[in-house]
Amino acid sequence: MAPLGPRHPLVVGPALVAPLLILVAGLLRLVDAMDGGYGGGTAGDLGHAALLFAALLLAVLVVGLARSVPPITGSGRGVTEVAVAAGLLGAAGSMWASAGALWVDGPAASRPEVVAEAAPALLVAGLATLLLLLVEHGELAWWSPACVVTGAFLVAANADLTPFAASLLLLGLAPLTSLRLPLPAGSPLARRDAGRGRSA
Repeated sequence: MAPLGPRHPLVVGPALVAPLLILVAGLLRLVDAMDGGYGGGTAGDLGHAALLFAALLLAVLVVGLARSVPPITGSGRGVTEVAVAAGLLGAAGSMWASAGALWVDGPAASRPEVVAEAAPALLVAGLATLLLLLVEHGELAWWSPACVVTGAFLVAANADLTPFAASLLLLGLAPLTSLRLPLPAGSPLARRDAGRGRSA
């Protein structure tokens, strides 16, 4: 059996913290709505700040997952590259939307509404594609990307369901915290582990 590599630092932290920030944002949205409307309060601002940092962490996660997917050649490599581009573009758009909600007089305030709607979809599409590549290689269970996509549909249907969506996202991404892929043959770590096996 091929030796396993270390857990990727760009995967472990963001996979846990990003869903928790979205959960906090969802709960703060419910608190913000207690006065009969959304926005204009401290809870709403804190919620948008949490979403901004969550999008940043998800961008980091996309990069980490791209580095964790087993090497692919040909058209498969193109799928990975497109998924990364979509994920990063979606994360940037989501951060822009959150910043615009925080600083209504800033440059982000003039953002087209389509950015706020399309950016999360791009982010989820890129993230789910990378997870599916890991499923295809037998490194992740099918329900992981299914939870992520289901959570996204919940938020699109009703933003008040954000806490439930965040719980699904956490469930879907939690397995990534223990993700350790087989090391490529000939890599320095693989040679080192092989040497330890022979000397044991």
